[in-house]
Amino acid sequence: MLKKSRFVSFLALFLVLISVAGLCSCGGGSLQVGESSGSSPDTAEPTETTPVSQTVTEDPTKSALLPTESGPSSSEEPTPPVDPTTPEDPTTPVVPLETEEVSAKSVKHVFTHCLINDPQKGCSYAGAPLDADCLTVTEFRRLLESLYENGYCLININDMYVVDANGKARLADTVTVNKGKKPLVISIDDVTYDPRKKGSGMVDRLVIENGTIMGCYDNADGSTTLTDGEVFPIVEAFVKEHPDFSYNGNKVTLALTGFAGILGYRTDGAYKTKKNLQDDQKAFLKANPDFDYDKEVKQAKKVAKAMKKDGWEFASHTWGHR
Repeated sequence: MLKKSRFVSFLALFLVLISVAGLCSCGGGSLQVGESSGSSPDTAEPTETTPVSQTVTEDPTKSALLPTESGPSSSEEPTPPVDPTTPEDPTTPVVPLETEEVSAKSVKHVFTHCLINDPQKGCSYAGAPLDADCLTVTEFRRLLESLYENGYCLININDMYVVDANGKARLADTVTVNKGKKPLVISIDDVTYDPRKKGSGMVDRLVIENGTIMGCYDNADGSTTLTDGEVFPIVEAFVKEHPDFSYNGNKVTLALTGFAGILGYRTDGAYKTKKNLQDDQKAFLKANPDFDYDKEVKQAKKVAKAMKKDGWEFASHTWGHR
């Protein structure tokens, strides 16, 4: 009886803590569902907090976590990436979330593009400001907080429709959400990491590091830097901190284009055949004479497979962004 009483008391305390966390105000921006993807959560540009980065040298044993050049602001400290090798506390009880059915017509959709990881690197591409349709790391984090505070819950976009016996798809009558939540789909367009945007303040590709999705960019000295300042590691960390923000472990939908490859890897067939090359593809191959197409595809598949396994969905935004 004593053990049972202690467990019930611990469980009650755990549920109270979850309720309090859901009611707390994040104090961030106010970007709401239905606003355009390029709008800022605040009327004034917030002070950026620099995502934690890790510069990787040829000897991985000498790698160290380092803040990027601008450093964190005095009022907000960056959150270090979660160490995937740290085991969960086996004494922590797993409390299943209650669910309910709501109308599929009530699903809201928010989309944006990959994030501006480092605004100090220019924040523009081909003369056009990236922040016209891309959010910064701070803005995206504030967006998630706003969505969470307003009771939204990530669902799988595929749960929104059913297919009848004739193979015709239609909108489902209902979708499942965590009890008391509103259904939400977030999609990220392109996820190409066009090589022409190198050095513009966005990451160059996605990688899997110790089982965790990370952003990665190349430095002029030949080293690479890992960062948690991109949509995907941010969502991973947020869902882990707020499990009720995701129904059944669902994350975000990646709406891919293919003209420059996917996930930061040059997977378009033209890079292999070297036929019908666009000018930017010719420039890339000229600058990378040792480019290995098969290795590139293998790396892209590794990232995609890991993301699918962890609740991410993939969609087509057409090959040529049309």
